[in-house]
Amino acid sequence: MFFTALFPQFIDPSASLFTQYIVFASTFVVFELSWLTFYGLLGVKTSDWLFVKGRAKLFNRLTGGVFISAGVMLSTAHRS
Repeated sequence: MFFTALFPQFIDPSASLFTQYIVFASTFVVFELSWLTFYGLLGVKTSDWLFVKGRAKLFNRLTGGVFISAGVMLSTAHRS
């Protein structure tokens, strides 16, 4: 569903649709795998730092504060 919603605006109707969809899907897969690999490697590298006593608690409090702040901002937002 994602591809059918995003790709039509970039598709040239006069060219081969199948080829264009294959190129777009392949590009998406390559970028997605690159990002997931980056996130995985970042997690491996930061896990040693995070497991030092007290850092996980600090990390949890900081990320919790970010989510609470985002919730407060969303609850006070008004449509313009």
